[in-house]
Amino acid sequence: PEILDGNENSDIEIKPLKDKPKFLLAENEKSTAAEIGTATHTFMQFCNFKELEKENGVKNELDRLINESFISEHDGKLASIDKLELFKKSSLFEEILKSKRVIREFRFNVLIDADSLTSDESLKKEKVLLQGVTDCIFETEDGKLTLVDYKTDDVPLDKYEDILREKHS
Repeated sequence: PEILDGNENSDIEIKPLKDKPKFLLAENEKSTAAEIGTATHTFMQFCNFKELEKENGVKNELDRLINESFISEHDGKLASIDKLELFKKSSLFEEILKSKRVIREFRFNVLIDADSLTSDESLKKEKVLLQGVTDCIFETEDGKLTLVDYKTDDVPLDKYEDILREKHS
């Protein structure tokens, strides 16, 4: 196959995929909680937090993200507007807006001692590669870092902390 090079083939325009191909969608397809969570997470990854503050901020940001191909129209319809509006009213959102620095989708790899993860004596001297992606980290004016992991699970508000801690620990 021919390898395309940006200089030699500048007449070829590559556009991002805006929607899931129709053949992948059943006519009456119901979205899963995971798909809704992923779409909402994508919104959180790319949205402009300052714009959310404004009237109709969530809706306007969602429209912008769809128009600029950060999120597909299909996923835009899945994003949980209600949960995004709740986030917008939260003290966490206020803290993020006041923060000195916000980092989203930070990838990390760190080598740690296995003994911090297990009591198995045969593994005590081993190292384990811990890798992942943080959804959001923000730094307050006094240098305190706060790690945020977005969740869209449906849980009762009076028990959400215990339930989410157990589910996602």
